[in-house]
Amino acid sequence: MGSPYGQYPQQPGYGQNPPYPGYVQQPGYPPQPAPVPPVEIHHHHYGRPSRPYAEWGARVAASLLDGLVIGGPALFLSLLGVVLMAVGFAGGPGEENAGLVGLGFILLLVACLAVAVAGLWSVHLEGTTGQTFGKRRMNIMLVAEHSGQPIGFGAAFVRRMAHGLDGFAFCLGFLWPLFDPKKQTFADKVMGTVVVQL
Repeated sequence: MGSPYGQYPQQPGYGQNPPYPGYVQQPGYPPQPAPVPPVEIHHHHYGRPSRPYAEWGARVAASLLDGLVIGGPALFLSLLGVVLMAVGFAGGPGEENAGLVGLGFILLLVACLAVAVAGLWSVHLEGTTGQTFGKRRMNIMLVAEHSGQPIGFGAAFVRRMAHGLDGFAFCLGFLWPLFDPKKQTFADKVMGTVVVQL
């Protein structure tokens, strides 16, 4: 015997309520930058390289480009500061132009500060992405030899200081990539880094 109340139709599932009038969807956290994928590095006993070591000429060109970007504006400010100070002192003792001397000195300080800030920013880029301005233009990348990934700001800063080793004995360390199988400078050997071609 059927139900006296008949068959009730199946109720549809509850949908999502519409948002209140004037409601604005709140944005979530901004997307985090994707980590730099490791670079597969050429080792002689692994066969054909997928990422060959960067040639010495490409490394030199990258360094020159970085020097122009960092040192060019600073050199201009320095020269302008020296000229202003020279003009300010041209009148002789008791007749110098204090305003020009002061402005020239300020320009020299700004130039020094600009070199320091630009140098640290370059180290930051090299440590976090493996590429400075010059390396990006030359399509080469600094990575840790054991992992194929960027080495981080701290290690990049220490490596930059370790370039002092490359300057000894007639800059032999900077020329070492011409003869080295992994094309490493002395600083690269100390830090366990290689520069690869992308």
